[in-house]
Amino acid sequence: MPNQATIVWFRRDLRIHDNPAWNHAISQGNPVIPIYIHAPNEEGRWPRGAASNWWLHHALEDLDQQLHKVGSKLVIRSSNSSLSTLQELCHDSGAKHICWNRCYDPAIVTRDTTIKKSLLKEDINVHSFMV
Repeated sequence: MPNQATIVWFRRDLRIHDNPAWNHAISQGNPVIPIYIHAPNEEGRWPRGAASNWWLHHALEDLDQQLHKVGSKLVIRSSNSSLSTLQELCHDSGAKHICWNRCYDPAIVTRDTTIKKSLLKEDINVHSFMV
């Protein structure tokens, strides 16, 4: 189906310059929906401290400014489940493609594997990129 949106799930790579997932999505020529999902319960045993949260806030603001320069806007969601948030966004937008850059923390790898399998079962194309 033409013009199906691609969701780019930003996680720790909060930039569009030299970002494999973003570059892939843009190269498809379809609308791109950038999202950041705040799901601290999925991030393992060590929660972010105040300094990390301060940095994240400003990094997300900067990313949104980068996206505005190319005609886009960052979607930010807080959730207990990244999977359900991605499923909801796919449903609401009609997106059939999701891409992200890989993280290598064991808890994140396990979560991402589960998310990828679940989305593929729903006929949503998933691409993850090594960084």
